[in-house]
Amino acid sequence: MTKLILAVGSGGFAGSVLRFLIFKYFENPQASGLPWGTLAVNIAGSFLAGILFGISEKTNLIPETLSLFLLVGFCGGFTTFSAFALDNLKLFQQEAYTQNFLYVTSTIFLGVLAIFVGHYIATSVIR
Repeated sequence: MTKLILAVGSGGFAGSVLRFLIFKYFENPQASGLPWGTLAVNIAGSFLAGILFGISEKTNLIPETLSLFLLVGFCGGFTTFSAFALDNLKLFQQEAYTQNFLYVTSTIFLGVLAIFVGHYIATSVIR
């Protein structure tokens, strides 16, 4: 169990550091004002998670420890959006379309609502 925890933790460290470096690279949004760093890590992390999950699902090329390092640790540290996207893939594969729709819409709506509510509470308390 310790080996698995260390694999996830070290992968998370590597993913988080890379996310930080990418955010620093895109620190000044271009003329569009879009958060390019966030977009880049979300798409890249989801793409990488899809590739890694596909390989581990179809072959025995990725041992459990490496899979945890890469999928849970690295991709999870790089972007939690990749975990969200992977959950969607799994629900879609299970043909759980209603649950998939509810998960997507509730995650987006409640996630955005939660950040606004949290921000409001924090800025109301701290003056």
